[in-house]
Amino acid sequence: FGHNDEDRNIYMYEAMVTDTTFRNQVRNMWMSFLPKLPTYEAIEVVYDPWIPQIGELLQEFENRGGKVILIHHEAEGPWLKNFERFLPKARVWDKLVESCKCTAYHFSDYDFMSQYNLPDWSHLSAHDAPEYTKLMVQQLIDDGHLKPNN
Repeated sequence: FGHNDEDRNIYMYEAMVTDTTFRNQVRNMWMSFLPKLPTYEAIEVVYDPWIPQIGELLQEFENRGGKVILIHHEAEGPWLKNFERFLPKARVWDKLVESCKCTAYHFSDYDFMSQYNLPDWSHLSAHDAPEYTKLMVQQLIDDGHLKPNN
C-alpha cells in the first residue's frame, strides 16, 4: 500500500488517506491476523530470556564504538490494542531499554511522535512522514545524538 522512491524511502499511497474503501481493505487485512497474535503470557518463555541477550549484544556493539538508539513509533486503534496484548510496553519495551542501557524514544513519551493520524493504524501518510522525520531528527540533534548539518 505504498511505493519506494529512488532513495528507497517508502511512501504510503495517497489512496490510503483519500479512499476509505482502500483504507478499509488494508485495515481488514491487519484485522485478519492482529487478533490472532498470542498474549504475552503465551510467549514470555521465549521473550524473557531474549531481552537480556539482546541487551548484551547491543552493549557489545556500543563497546566497539557503535551507537544504538531505539525508536518505537506510534501505533493506534486496533493495531496498538493487539500489539500491547502481544508485547506490552512495561514487559517488553521498558525491559529492553533497561537491558540495553541505550537511548530510547517511545511515542507515548514525546508529543510530536503521537500527533499524527495513521491511516492504517501503524504508518504515517506520505504527507506527514517528512514532517515527522524532521521532528525526529531535530529531537536527536537537540539530545546530542546527531550533529546538525549546517
